[in-house]
Amino acid sequence: MKLASEQLDLGALTTEQFDVVSRTLREQDPATLALLRQLLQPVLANLMANAAPASITDPRYFADTGAPLAWQLALCQLGAYCGYDSLWAREACYRYGACTGDDLASAIRAALTCDGLDSALLDKQAARYVRAITASDPAALGLRRKKP
Repeated sequence: MKLASEQLDLGALTTEQFDVVSRTLREQDPATLALLRQLLQPVLANLMANAAPASITDPRYFADTGAPLAWQLALCQLGAYCGYDSLWAREACYRYGACTGDDLASAIRAALTCDGLDSALLDKQAARYVRAITASDPAALGLRRKKP
């Protein structure tokens, strides 16, 4: 992915950068989308923090932790392998103690419930990501084109 080697201003992408993101979303390749999430983490976390309900006492931490998990859940919904033995499920077990479940989604939900958190917030964010990816819409992810 050419974006990985370029300096990115996520609030002012060049036309070419914006088009690469659009094409990446349209192709829906799980590995490329996982890489894209790493590049977009700052803007995805900002969007999630800004949309956090008042019940979240630390929106920044919630977003920094939740955005990657929600993105992975979105990719699972789009067909990426997310079984109990998948790399993402093993990582969630190691990082977050989300070790119980038949797949990544059930393990994350079980861990959140155990911690007294509402898993619906993560599901809601994952649904936003699914909509942005299936619409091939970088703007729905908070990305903007550079003004001429």
